[in-house]
Amino acid sequence: MTYKPNYTKEDIRKSSTITNASGQSPQFILTGEECSQRAIAESETWLLAKKMNRISQDNRTVKDTLEALGFTVLGETDDLFFQVQPPEGWTKETQGYWTTAKDQNGNERITQFFKGAFYDRDAFLNIQE
Repeated sequence: MTYKPNYTKEDIRKSSTITNASGQSPQFILTGEECSQRAIAESETWLLAKKMNRISQDNRTVKDTLEALGFTVLGETDDLFFQVQPPEGWTKETQGYWTTAKDQNGNERITQFFKGAFYDRDAFLNIQE
């Protein structure tokens, strides 16, 4: 799978190299954010967020909801993600901040937001049950 960024290499080259109040340059921040998002998106290992954008109708946890969809939750990788094994035939693709997971019939079942910026790192799921 190939990660498709929201911005191009040219956008990064055009950004300032002058250090700002964070102690980093905008160019450095954009490059770091893209690398972080690319690593999650292109990994053979499926990483899904530990947080849902909304609470499930029956108050199940994210882990329980993923398992009800047929995922095997293998463990936590960090503060944001579970490592999971997807059900047979599921696929994923990523563009920018968003990853879409489709079931074996090609139906979109999960959308995941992930922002890899060091100053505002976040991830959450929207699940179609």
